[in-house]
Amino acid sequence: MNFTDPRDQVITEWLAANDITVANEGQSPTFQRRDQPSIVDLSLTNDMKPQITKWHVSDKESLSDHNYILFDIERNSRDVDRRLDVKGVIKSRLVTIITFYLI
Repeated sequence: MNFTDPRDQVITEWLAANDITVANEGQSPTFQRRDQPSIVDLSLTNDMKPQITKWHVSDKESLSDHNYILFDIERNSRDVDRRLDVKGVIKSRLVTIITFYLI
């Protein structure tokens, strides 16, 4: 693989060593400044890569040099929705509960 910048090789090796893949698809620029479009924004993922679908750079105006990156995450039909009943929960404990459910 040819690298135009030595940092590219370091990043590529680190991603491979940590089993992280890039979800970007296509050649649409994620960053645009004047006449210098480039793909500088990366969507990094772990073993969820097969579940990421419809990854694309949006044509919608972002009011930024960076373009919107949109994608869907397909859920397995075996996934179970976890719902929280937070009525009456003390706010300080809510963070702990949410953290537990997200991990």
